[in-house]
Amino acid sequence: MSTGSPFMQKMRRGGVAVSGSQLHEHRDQYDQLVRPYPSGIEPGMRNITVQSKCAQDYSEHFEIAADPVAAAYVQNALDPAHPRTVACMLVLPYEGPPPGSR
Repeated sequence: MSTGSPFMQKMRRGGVAVSGSQLHEHRDQYDQLVRPYPSGIEPGMRNITVQSKCAQDYSEHFEIAADPVAAAYVQNALDPAHPRTVACMLVLPYEGPPPGSR
């Protein structure tokens, strides 16, 4: 998953976004596996960093799957005709203290 690795270069050859489709990428700035965290940004995609909308959200790579803030963004992407308000709330990381709390 390293930026610029031969695998990633091959995967991104020709672009990731398929013409006629809507791609949404939801990421978290505390991701420990995808480094740097914005490396998934691609032209033609809607890119959302959860913490840019909610500073109290400390979700990381594992926690984002259960994150209610991220889930609201996903629900809005799947059903844009019925958007829901995305509430900002404290979301703790799956493992360890929130960044900067030590």
